[in-house]
This record gives sequence, structure tokens and C-alpha cells, in this order.
Amino acid sequence: MMVLIRRSVGGYLDLMIHLGKKELLNLVTEMVGKVRKELYFLMVIVVVVSTLLRILERNS
Repeated sequence: MMVLIRRSVGGYLDLMIHLGKKELLNLVTEMVGKVRKELYFLMVIVVVVSTLLRILERNS
């Protein structure tokens, strides 16, 4: 009886881990996509600000 319970629990845990990996992969890819967009946005802001600062420095 104990062996059966252990096997079923082990199988359930394996299933959970398998599903967990897929869910984690999906979450990671989603987060990476969001972070990428935010990083591109930040890069654009940095470039714009730096060019504005250069223009201001030249004028002063």
C-alpha cells in the first residue's frame, strides 16, 4: 500500500514539475518580452536625453 501511495505521489510530483517547467518557460518568455520592450524604450529615452544635453551644451 505504501509503495502505491509513494508511486502515485512521485508521479504527481513529476507531473507538477513538468507542468511547472512549461509554465515557468512561458512566464520567463513573457517577462523577457516585456523587459525587452522596456529596455528599448529606456534606450530611446537615453539617446534623446543625451542628444538634447549635447545641443544645450553647444548653445551655452
